[in-house]
Amino acid sequence: MPQLYPFLKVIPHRSILNLFYQDELDLLFGFRDDIPIKNDTIYKELFRIPLCCIVPAAHPYASRSELTKEELYPENIVVCNSYAIPSKAAEMQNQISQHIPPESTYICENLQVLLTLVRAGYGCSVLAQMNFINSDIRAIPLKNSAPLSYGVFFKKSLKSPLLKEFISIVANTPLPPMAKNDA
Repeated sequence: MPQLYPFLKVIPHRSILNLFYQDELDLLFGFRDDIPIKNDTIYKELFRIPLCCIVPAAHPYASRSELTKEELYPENIVVCNSYAIPSKAAEMQNQISQHIPPESTYICENLQVLLTLVRAGYGCSVLAQMNFINSDIRAIPLKNSAPLSYGVFFKKSLKSPLLKEFISIVANTPLPPMAKNDA
């Protein structure tokens, strides 16, 4: 869409939510469970992402096609306290860490530190499946865990025909036609 000039922002989660709800951002990508639907907010799911255990490529679990959360109980775990982590992943990290001794739990405050600790072999963790840039980490889907819904959030009152077309392309579903007063 050459006529669309996006202005992308990467800022803290709470700040970006405030900007969205104050109508300073037109749309927002995120996990369904992490963004409250308020007033005239619409959510269009783009895809579902499995919850995975992430381990270093050299870990014995790295070649597995799936794991249960119980299989992680004897492992060290890296837990992240950040809004950048989907809430369902953080919940699963915390559920697993309750079965692991405190000396085997590493707590960090952002995704980059979590990935660094996992790469270095300090422990495994739980995240939504990601396309890791390096091949030094493996993501193994967790058996019996519901996939996370990821999509685009926007307002019913969205007036820009260009943004409506963009959302329609991204969501691969047509949006209702614009009302005459939206032009």
